[in-house]
Amino acid sequence: IFLSLVLDGVTAGFQKRLKTETAKVGVKPKPYDFMFWTNLFMCLTATVIAGMLGEIQTGTAFLVANPDILSKIIKFAICSAVG
Repeated sequence: IFLSLVLDGVTAGFQKRLKTETAKVGVKPKPYDFMFWTNLFMCLTATVIAGMLGEIQTGTAFLVANPDILSKIIKFAICSAVG
């Protein structure tokens, strides 16, 4: 939890600096821009780590063995994305 809080602070500081730098060139990033790029890079990072740990194969095997849960996972993902 401590590391998560530290990295939240680092992210906020980086985003503030990025806002300042982009304002100099006349670009104003919106909060959704930051959320999109943060989530995209986290998704890529999680995918790489899951691949290195072999979790993608075990996750796929679990979904194949339990097909009813896939629709629930998709519904959960949609609800999380919509808010």
